[in-house]
Amino acid sequence: MLELKKSVNYALNHAIPWRASLQSKFPEDPRNALAVELLTRFSADADCMTEEQVAKLLPHFSWADEYWHTTLRTVVRRVGYQRTIRTFDDFVNTLVSYLQHVKAAA
Repeated sequence: MLELKKSVNYALNHAIPWRASLQSKFPEDPRNALAVELLTRFSADADCMTEEQVAKLLPHFSWADEYWHTTLRTVVRRVGYQRTIRTFDDFVNTLVSYLQHVKAAA
């Protein structure tokens, strides 16, 4: 479970400086500022994931699974751009949905 939280937190924290650089590069696009705000909040939420959130993600998690890492990065990049990701629960549910879709297509 600790590895799962570390993986999610790493992906979120890794995206914050990238989004901040895009915010500087494209100051007229408010989505980047929103993304930085949400990613920062989600990073704090990832540290104290609920048992329910962990239970949703754990069946899909493997440190060595390329699908996990690729899909996690994809969903993290959508934060601030996809209107349905406004809370950490939204983020978890979107990640689970994407993981289910990726596994079904594989």
